Amino acid sequence: MRIILITFIVVFTCFFSCKSKEIQHSTILPKNINQEVLHDLASVFTVSEKQHLTNKIITYEARTTNEIAILTVDSISPYQNPLEYATDVAIFWGIGKKKPNNGLLLLFSMSDRQMAIATGNVTEKILADEICQEFINTILIPKFKTDDYFEGVNICLDTIMNTWKSP
Repeated sequence: MRIILITFIVVFTCFFSCKSKEIQHSTILPKNINQEVLHDLASVFTVSEKQHLTNKIITYEARTTNEIAILTVDSISPYQNPLEYATDVAIFWGIGKKKPNNGLLLLFSMSDRQMAIATGNVTEKILADEICQEFINTILIPKFKTDDYFEGVNICLDTIMNTWKSP
């Protein structure tokens, strides 16, 4: 009887701890109901810039099956780490096919002045964290310092797409 009670408590605790994390994510992380590949919550891009980047991403996905999404937010609070936030959003949104887990999310937190590139497991084999950080340091940060957000993201997407070939 005691073993059954202990088993019940462990299962009960695990069930509710998983549920609370799911509920927490659904209230903290932005929803993407329309499954937009560019979700510009910080209003960084003009309508024509959004259309250009969206078309580029959709064309690339049709050619390779690799999925890319861009998210701009004002803040990642209560998160401290932009890569952790980006990874959680990518999982929450379901970016990338389950097999081969080929997703990538570009995150820009404007008031926090933070950015990250989160990759799926298969994507990371080609676009390792070091490579993504290099894209951030050499392309995005210099362009963002001059408020040329579109140009920075556009060039970064070209670089990512040229580096990341079909699985």
